[in-house]
Amino acid sequence: MYSLVLFDLDGTAFDTSEGIYRTSSMVCREMGYEPLPPEEKYKIIGPPLKECFQIIGMTEQDADRAEKMYIENFFDVGGLRAVPYPGFENMLKRLQAAGIKLAVATLKNQSFVQPIFGKYGYDRYFTTLRGSDRDRGILTKDVVIQLCLSDCGITDPSTVLMVGDSPYDAEGAERCGCDFAAVTFGFGFRSRAQAEAVKHVFIADSNDQLCEFILHS
Repeated sequence: MYSLVLFDLDGTAFDTSEGIYRTSSMVCREMGYEPLPPEEKYKIIGPPLKECFQIIGMTEQDADRAEKMYIENFFDVGGLRAVPYPGFENMLKRLQAAGIKLAVATLKNQSFVQPIFGKYGYDRYFTTLRGSDRDRGILTKDVVIQLCLSDCGITDPSTVLMVGDSPYDAEGAERCGCDFAAVTFGFGFRSRAQAEAVKHVFIADSNDQLCEFILHS
């Protein structure tokens, strides 16, 4: 059984698409860029924030400005519109009862993480909640994962499972020596075939499936 399970936030624990799309669209309009059409919003859910604006078509300099504007306006525009995926809390309860440590490792800005989990009271299940922080140079998934391992006192990463919905999660886990489980209900993997293309130990179509896999690993 795993000693620690790490969860991504966007597209894994929560459907945060509405808040992300509303805020990024507002920033684009303020800066004179055309927002992505709604059917393409999946492109900006999961990558580092600056990269999201470069995907939209901004220059690196404009993307820096957009990132700051996004962070300043996220909660006012729609940041707390996040909705947990079905079965998420029940899974947390079962894993915690089994003695497995839980943590959050996300590329979402650190200042957003606790308020989103705290809104539903889910923060009580986690040993640590870690996100990105440009001011401290915490910009990649592997760095965030390493911080979680340190917070949780884990010295053997092979006993850790990273759960996520995108190649960023899979790559971060591999760099740190952790196992990776993909979920298909998020935004990063647009098909099961895309999830199968990354290094993984399991692919889950629901939190119930994921929970059973973790408890019987």
